[in-house]
Amino acid sequence: MPVFKANHTEPDILSGFFFVGKRFLSFSRRLFLAVSSVSRTRLPFFCFSRKYYLCRVMKKIRIGYGYDVHRLVEGRRLWIGGVSIESPKGEAAHSDGDVLLHAVCDSLLGALALGDIGTHFPDTSDEFKDIDSKELLRRCMSMVKERGYCVGNIDVMLRLERPKVKPHVPKIRETMAALLECDIEDVSVKATTCESMGFVGNGDGVDASSVVLLLPKND
Repeated sequence: MPVFKANHTEPDILSGFFFVGKRFLSFSRRLFLAVSSVSRTRLPFFCFSRKYYLCRVMKKIRIGYGYDVHRLVEGRRLWIGGVSIESPKGEAAHSDGDVLLHAVCDSLLGALALGDIGTHFPDTSDEFKDIDSKELLRRCMSMVKERGYCVGNIDVMLRLERPKVKPHVPKIRETMAALLECDIEDVSVKATTCESMGFVGNGDGVDASSVVLLLPKND
């Protein structure tokens, strides 16, 4: 009687595994070479593009510094950062005298090399007599936006002996953030006294400084 052998012997099965493994290794090698080729050609381009983008943005970043000072006199309201603060004295000025917002205006104008607040809003003009400084800041922001910029962040410092400004800082930050059209987290407001030294320490005046970072809106 004829003897029939199985169609799949042990050597045949081992050969099959070997064949599949060989094909898998071959495919893996081709895939690795393909990925390596893409990486070599496109990764440097990506890095170059990213570097070019960052350099282009960094060249457009503008930083401005502003400073303002006013005498304190009786019979005037004290305005700080767009907020009216109860005080026996207020700023002597052609406008409402908000020393903090004036410093901010100067920093915005300075960042774009547009001169200072006196150039755009001279104290010899009746148009700006007792004008609300918030309106001056709005006009400065219009110039900023017209030139394609927005506020990245701002840091201001107020020097005033009395009254204490700390309780009003949250409201000042909120007001400034709305005027500057940025997040409140991007507005830093600090205040200090002069330990009874100088014209600020004697209660004869108040001054403020501001540093602002402007970023291109389209980037």
